[in-house]
Amino acid sequence: MYYSENTFHKIHCVSCGEISSVNNFAFDVGAILKKGCKNTDFEALTYLEFKLYLTIEEFKGFFYYKTDTYYFNIENLKLLLLRLCGEKDFETLYQKTIDVNDLAELANKISSGNIGYENRAYLSDLAGLCKKYDNNLKILKFKIKTNYIKDDQDLRYCNKVTFYFNNISEDTKPICKECGEPYFELSGLHKEYIITMAGTTRTGKTAYLAALVTALEKNRETNHILEMKVSNDIYWDNFKEQVLDKYKKGNKYENTTINNEDKIPLFMLGITVNKGTYNFIFIDMPGEVYEQEKADFQDGKFIINNKKIVNYTDVIFLCITSNQISKKYLIEHPEQYEGDSTNEDMMEVIDRSINTIKSIPNYTDKIVALLITKSDLLTDKYSDLLHFNYEYIENYMDKNDDIIDFDKLNQYMQKSIEYLSESGQIVNGITSVFNKLNGFAVAAYQKNNEDRLEIVQSNVLAPFAWLLAVLELMDVGESKKIILFLKKIIKVTDLNRLYFKNDKEEK
Repeated sequence: MYYSENTFHKIHCVSCGEISSVNNFAFDVGAILKKGCKNTDFEALTYLEFKLYLTIEEFKGFFYYKTDTYYFNIENLKLLLLRLCGEKDFETLYQKTIDVNDLAELANKISSGNIGYENRAYLSDLAGLCKKYDNNLKILKFKIKTNYIKDDQDLRYCNKVTFYFNNISEDTKPICKECGEPYFELSGLHKEYIITMAGTTRTGKTAYLAALVTALEKNRETNHILEMKVSNDIYWDNFKEQVLDKYKKGNKYENTTINNEDKIPLFMLGITVNKGTYNFIFIDMPGEVYEQEKADFQDGKFIINNKKIVNYTDVIFLCITSNQISKKYLIEHPEQYEGDSTNEDMMEVIDRSINTIKSIPNYTDKIVALLITKSDLLTDKYSDLLHFNYEYIENYMDKNDDIIDFDKLNQYMQKSIEYLSESGQIVNGITSVFNKLNGFAVAAYQKNNEDRLEIVQSNVLAPFAWLLAVLELMDVGESKKIILFLKKIIKVTDLNRLYFKNDKEEK
């Protein structure tokens, strides 16, 4: 059965940001053709990048199809060469391959950008074969097997195609039709939410993500309220290898940088709560992106050019370290204990971060969690913000119901904002920009010695519990006195109460 695009969940390409749905899943047919043409007269094809991305419905329209078999013939190859070289008719293309200068120009259009002898020879060879043989000559034949699954709306779609050719089989996973980048393995199964990490360098963005995933894993093992499933794909493998495994061992890992774009943590988790299952995409942006003096990346250019998916973010986790706010309530010599240098001019930090965030459409209405990271440095008046090993969702819920406890969460958020207020006008500066935010003091670990970090977490699940509430994925309740000492949990229906409001707004 065919479903319209709007019927399925909206999905996002991790690279170009293209919004689509699973019925537009494409498969890299060009890669299959390259493998199938090895050791044939058309082997030159295996050295060129055709970027032939087709949906299941487009297979029969592109290839000759008969009795469950697809045929790739000369006519198809001509179309591919025209597509590759940007020409409109084959005769013109062929004539250009004869002229040395024109051939070099055509070769320059090949995606690799290499106009050396080899690429020119491959292109000339294929054009000559197309000129020599009849359009109906069969170059490759193959069969396919499609694998269908259902999303949480019981809608059926194809998530894998197996190609059979030359006595071998090859599995292909869905890719973006626009840019060819793979989707997440869980893409399309559930509604998506995008969370972007923001903050200048060394503010603990990556460490918080690792701590959050670790806490979610523990909850998966111990309760029925909050369950996590990883999207087992190349994006998860990258995060696990580069960040998570090292975090769990207490080892240091590379800071996320703009020079290593492929290593920027970006992954999906399927989160099941009592109202259903949802896909969360986490994007850990390099701190350099938020450094205004980096002219090449100012005003969100990195987002525009490299991570367009950020433009569709639903939630921003804006990280500020506790030692950037006020040293008055920190342990003695925090710089020796913590070991990282961060910009401690708070107005400069906020201005730089917000300057980049402004490149995101409708940024003022994004849900913003202000994460006061490295809160393990706090002492004295604010030490009660620390609840080490407080990583279970039950600690933020009413003990008798599967409902988030507004009183507990609100008390903790108010205390976190109070500490943030120690920095002067920062709170007003942030709340004047964002309409939906609150503050959370969190700690991903404590430093044990120079080489190893002790994994002792504090309140890492609090921002996520709050997020589940404001997204209306879990209910929130507060205790109300009925008569005398009798109390009852009442559902909070006005979710604006979960956002921080300064004195001026309340008036």
